[in-house]
Amino acid sequence: PSLATALLFALVPSSGATRLDLRGVLQENVRTVGVPPRGRRLRVILVATQMAVSLGFIAAASAVVVSTRAFETLGPGFARERLAVLHVTLAGTAYDSAAARMAFVDRASTHVGAIPGVVRVSATSHLPLADRDVPYSRVEFEGADPTGARRAASLRFVAGDYPGTVGLPIRRGRSFSAAEAADPRTPLVLVNETMVRRYWPDADPLGKRLRLPDSPYRDAWLTIAGVVGDVSQRNPGDDPENQVYLSLAHSRDISVVVRASHDAASILMSARRAVASVDSTIPINARTFDDVHAWYVRDRTLQGFVLGSLGLVALVLAALGVYAVMALLVSHERREFAIRIALGSSNQAVQRLVLGRSLRVAAGGIGAGLILVSVMTSLLSKIFFGVRPFAPRIMMGAALLLAATALFASWWPARRAMKLDPMAVLRT
Repeated sequence: PSLATALLFALVPSSGATRLDLRGVLQENVRTVGVPPRGRRLRVILVATQMAVSLGFIAAASAVVVSTRAFETLGPGFARERLAVLHVTLAGTAYDSAAARMAFVDRASTHVGAIPGVVRVSATSHLPLADRDVPYSRVEFEGADPTGARRAASLRFVAGDYPGTVGLPIRRGRSFSAAEAADPRTPLVLVNETMVRRYWPDADPLGKRLRLPDSPYRDAWLTIAGVVGDVSQRNPGDDPENQVYLSLAHSRDISVVVRASHDAASILMSARRAVASVDSTIPINARTFDDVHAWYVRDRTLQGFVLGSLGLVALVLAALGVYAVMALLVSHERREFAIRIALGSSNQAVQRLVLGRSLRVAAGGIGAGLILVSVMTSLLSKIFFGVRPFAPRIMMGAALLLAATALFASWWPARRAMKLDPMAVLRT
C-alpha cells in the first residue's frame, strides 16, 4: 500500500513535468513579484484538504470522549453493583433434556446460595451488556391485535427470581417460578414497559396472552404475569425494544447471577467452586458485573484514543502543510514584501498580510471540514450514546483549534517576512 500511494502521488508532478514549456520556463524572470501560478492552487487545495480531514478526526475523537463520559454515568436499567456472573455452556448429550438443564441450574443455585455473603441467586441466558446476540421472535396476540409499531420482541430466558437478583423493577404483577414458566398448560412470561406502552397503552396487560412463533414455545399461548422495567442489552441509551422473559429450560447457555451483600469479587472464587461441584467438566467464566461494565468503558476509551491519535497526526500534518505553503509564499514574494516595506508599510502590516493569507487557506479547510464534521457526528450519533448530530460545541471547538494551529504554523514565516531588508532583497 505504501508503494502504491507513493506511485499515485508521484503521477501528478511527473505528469506536469512532461508538459513543461521550456521556452516559457527559460524566459521566466526571477525578479517577478509574486508566487508563480504553477502549482500554487494545488498546494493550497492539498493543505485545505489536510485541515478538513484533521477537523473531521478531531471532531470524531471529541464525540467519542463525550460518549464515554455519558456512558460512565448512565445506568443499564438495573442495579449492577455487587453482582457476580458465572457463565457456563451445557453441551453434550447429558443436557439434551430441559429437565437435566434445570436440575443443573437448581443445584448450582443451591450451592452458590449457601456461600456466606450471597444474598440472592438466579440465572439467565443473556446477560445485559455482555450478551448482545439475543434471539428475536415475531409476536402474535390472542383476540384483537393491539395497535403498535413493531410486532416482534427480543427473548431472554431466566430462572429463579431473576428480577429480584439483578434489581430489575417489577412495575406490575409479579415474577414467575420455574415450574410456572415450564407448565405446558399455562406458561407465564414477563414483558417490559416499552412493549406495554406500544401494545396496551390504555389497558391492563396482566393476564393477556401472546404467542411467539419463532421461540421454543411456538405453539403455546403465553400468559403475561408481570411487567418489568426496560434493560439496555447492547448499549446504554439504546432505543427501548420489546422484551419478553421466558423459562430458562430451553437454553444451553446459562449465566448464574449472584447478588452479594458486599463486594462481588470477594465471593467470586467460592461461587466458581460451588458451580464446579455440580459438574467439574464444564468450563466456567467467572467475573463481576463491574468488570463487564469496565470492559465497555475501556472499549469506548480505546476508540477515543485511536481517533484522537489519528486527529493529532492529521493536525500535525496540517500544521506542517500550512507552514510549508506560507514559507514558500514568503520565499517567492520576498520582493513584494520588500517593496511594501520600502514604500512605508510597517513590519506589523506585512506580518498581518502573511497571517491573513494563512487564515484564508485555513478558512477554506475549516469550511470543508465543518461539512465533514456534520456528516460524521450524524453517523456517530447512531453508534455512540450521548453524541448529538450537528453538535455545535464539538464543531466550534474543533474549528477554533484548527484556526489556532494555522496561526501558529504561519507565525514563523510571517516573522521572516517582517524582518526582510528591502535594500538587500531588491539588489538580488
